[in-house]
Amino acid sequence: MNNETVDVLKNFSSINQNILFEEGNKLRTMSTMKNILAEAEISEHIPKEFGIYDLNELLGVLSLSKNPDINLDHESYLKVNGKNSS
Repeated sequence: MNNETVDVLKNFSSINQNILFEEGNKLRTMSTMKNILAEAEISEHIPKEFGIYDLNELLGVLSLSKNPDINLDHESYLKVNGKNSS
């Protein structure tokens, strides 16, 4: 996941801590009060739909690695791969 996408997700986390990643290259979020809607087109392709309950927690995990990659091979969880940031 590139820095641009991570920056978008950081912005979205201030709107809503939950997010549904949909297949394609667009990210969307809506505030819980449904009065703020945000959409961003990203350079990466999301291969399949998956949800994140706590976006800030995911961002914390992504910050631990250089060039993190989200692996969606498992049905019940996702795996973040990346180089150690030492």
